[in-house]
Amino acid sequence: MVTVLVVDDDQQVRRWLRLVLETKGYQVKEAGDGKNALVYLEEAKPALVVLYIFMANMDGLEVIRHIRSRAQCPKILAISGNLFNGFKMCQTARVLGAHDALAKPFDAETLLRHVEVLLSPP
Repeated sequence: MVTVLVVDDDQQVRRWLRLVLETKGYQVKEAGDGKNALVYLEEAKPALVVLYIFMANMDGLEVIRHIRSRAQCPKILAISGNLFNGFKMCQTARVLGAHDALAKPFDAETLLRHVEVLLSPP
């Protein structure tokens, strides 16, 4: 079973992402901030990290830098919810090493399409 780590400081968003991903058979782990995400990365060894960019403590861009510095790094799907800077932050996330990025709002079908592409064999 493929493990996905969902990192978002909004519990309702994490719950929705979990529901969508588990319906398709993914095992989902959750982290409420960037610091906890780094702990779960060591424990869960996810194939994919779905990572919200705008968080307190450690934002998603900093988490991307930490993930990309690892020898074995999972795929990263950055998500942004800021209406004014969302597109720009998605571009920045890609430059820093995210494999893909989505600006909110997006629906379940769009999320799953991006996840499936990221997790498909090369």
